[in-house]
Amino acid sequence: RKGNIILRNCSAKSNGTGEGFVIEGWHLPKTFIVENCTFFDVPDAIEFIQADNGKIYKNKIYNSGDDGIDLDGSNNVLIKNNIVFNSFDNGITIGNENFGPSKAIIENNLIVGCSIGITIKDSSSATISKNTLHNNSIGIKILEEEIGLGGSSASIINTIISKSIENYSIDLKSSIE
Repeated sequence: RKGNIILRNCSAKSNGTGEGFVIEGWHLPKTFIVENCTFFDVPDAIEFIQADNGKIYKNKIYNSGDDGIDLDGSNNVLIKNNIVFNSFDNGITIGNENFGPSKAIIENNLIVGCSIGITIKDSSSATISKNTLHNNSIGIKILEEEIGLGGSSASIINTIISKSIENYSIDLKSSIE
């Protein structure tokens, strides 16, 4: 349980089944970094579970069968300078899956052709800054997905949402700044 997890300059290709890099941190004081990796056809290409103080940086994700980047119960994670194309579900999703809320900074990412560009759910929070979301069904979705887990919040700054069916969707329990 000691040491850091640092994945750099990796490449992964899948047949569309399984998962990509799943990093479980158990909220221990470690360094979690996935940097400059490329994923083709990998569901949940990058997933952090209870991995605090992480960095997901300069990755390229193509045709994920689920989410491109998925945070579950992970706090103080920087998601920056990534490219996500054609994720079946979310380009980036923050929160829950029975691991509790997450907190992230999502900055300068390009997310194209996903069902939802960015989802913040179940008491999670994020600062969404300088991203470009293009041709997604929904640009940004903020919600309480599971009843009783609470609404979510996001601060959205200088983010471009274009050619989406809906620019954003927010439920009554959640907030946007």
